[in-house]
Amino acid sequence: LSYLVLQCAGGLWDLLNFKGKVIASIPEGPWTCYTTCQTSKLPLLGGPYGIYQLQHHNLILVEKRPVVAFSQHQGKLLTLDKEGVLRQNNRKKWKLPPGPPAHFSPDGHYLARLHSGHLEIYLHQSPYARFPVPHEREFQFTPDSSALLTISKEGLTHWSLDGAHAPAQATPA
Repeated sequence: LSYLVLQCAGGLWDLLNFKGKVIASIPEGPWTCYTTCQTSKLPLLGGPYGIYQLQHHNLILVEKRPVVAFSQHQGKLLTLDKEGVLRQNNRKKWKLPPGPPAHFSPDGHYLARLHSGHLEIYLHQSPYARFPVPHEREFQFTPDSSALLTISKEGLTHWSLDGAHAPAQATPA
């Protein structure tokens, strides 16, 4: 990720870089996923009305199909709809087994989700790994797609893609 989403008063959401500079303001809406366009480096927003690119405070439709998650990598647009259908450049590739929404890794190679007390990871349409995470509520891939971080009431846990874990360490300021 190269920016942070922050909801503000007045019906706009501000996209901030990690230095606190406002990159753009977008209208509030049912957005469920965000990323940066690889070619233009502009924000991409996804949700039940499709995927939009933000250009000079205007939303430009990129993909009309509703999405719960998407990824753009090496000229490929990968989308996941609420029925679990994965598409690559608008062509159906496969269907994820029933369960909650998933997240793509930043490099677009992996798809993962928390489901029934497990973290499930998929690679190129096939199950890659599945390991128990009974107390985790949310997760995110690391920026290099080599690991995952989960959050539970006990804090953050760092996981390798094969399920090995160690507590994430905070770096002193």
